[in-house]
Amino acid sequence: MSKQKIQKRQQLTNIRLALERFEANPILRPDPNHLWETKAVFNPAAIYEDGKVHILYRAIGETDVSVLGYASSLDGLHIHERLDQPAYVPRESFEGVNPSHPYISEPTGIFTSGGGGLGGCEDPRLTRIGEQVYMTYVAYDGHSHPRVALSSIHIDNFLKQKWDWKKPVLISPPYIVDKNACILPEKINGKYVIFHRVFPNILIDFVDDLDFDGKTRWLTGQYKIPTEP
Repeated sequence: MSKQKIQKRQQLTNIRLALERFEANPILRPDPNHLWETKAVFNPAAIYEDGKVHILYRAIGETDVSVLGYASSLDGLHIHERLDQPAYVPRESFEGVNPSHPYISEPTGIFTSGGGGLGGCEDPRLTRIGEQVYMTYVAYDGHSHPRVALSSIHIDNFLKQKWDWKKPVLISPPYIVDKNACILPEKINGKYVIFHRVFPNILIDFVDDLDFDGKTRWLTGQYKIPTEP
């Protein structure tokens, strides 16, 4: 190892961490009363609006479907509200929805199709830009490569919990496992900036707009932040 790398590691070792683990973790646990989130709740997104921390979290329940639940906190440490129904559910074939087996059973309202390893919506990220809240997440249909998907909702409806999300589109190319995308809230040099990960590297794209059509235009990974050897 070079002298420069040794010095860099020593500097990092000497940094005093400013964050401390909250003693009452975890602030969210699976809920045995909700069939869609009995097994796991994890990998949340958070956004601060209207005096609250709004949390969208990945949830897995009895049928192993990955959906997104909603909770909010007034202080970022304690949950003050949690909905008994998901805020976002799979709607498209690239999320594992099979037309012959509807995701929601009409007679009972119970979630009935696959997820987890079979399909669903995973690992959300939220960014407010103007009057829209954009959400990137991992869409997985159970057999193809997991890909980055994009949807959005007006901030007023988000705060009212009126979940009329825009029809989602895929924004990463096929045949590549692409995850962990996030959009910066402000443009840089007139461009939107999107970070995403194709293992093991972090990729960065600068795009003119967020109007992806899900068919002809994909993230390309214009720049790369490689891992250190």
